[in-house]
Amino acid sequence: MTESIEMVPLIITALYLVICTVTDLIRRQIYLSVSICFFITGVVFSMTGAGVNFRNAAAGILIGAAILAAGALTKEAIGIGDGIVFMVTGIYLGFYENLGLFLISTFLCGIVSAILLVMRICKKKDSIPFAPFAAGALLILILLERC
Repeated sequence: MTESIEMVPLIITALYLVICTVTDLIRRQIYLSVSICFFITGVVFSMTGAGVNFRNAAAGILIGAAILAAGALTKEAIGIGDGIVFMVTGIYLGFYENLGLFLISTFLCGIVSAILLVMRICKKKDSIPFAPFAAGALLILILLERC
């Protein structure tokens, strides 16, 4: 029973990332209204003790805040929506898991970007949606945790 309760925040995170993946692929956007709803739900989970503790959730949000800052400093070479995504996932996953999610996402994105460049499908200045890589990274984290 306890394990199923612990899975709820992970399932919510996966649902959020699937929604973000679809909107990022189709519209090249992360919807703020969707992110706010999931963020508020995450705060409730954290405050009721159903998710990661509040301090760890707050630290997890810092990953997204750092991405937002990087986006502002690089004139959105890193999308603002990506920072928002990692702020939301941070509240569910906590600091270390969200950092792992970001690092694996970046690694996956780098591999795909290199392939797209070598195959001349994309140019160096082209942008690609990042949310699908976050969803893939979450799947990898879940699989690694289960092994």
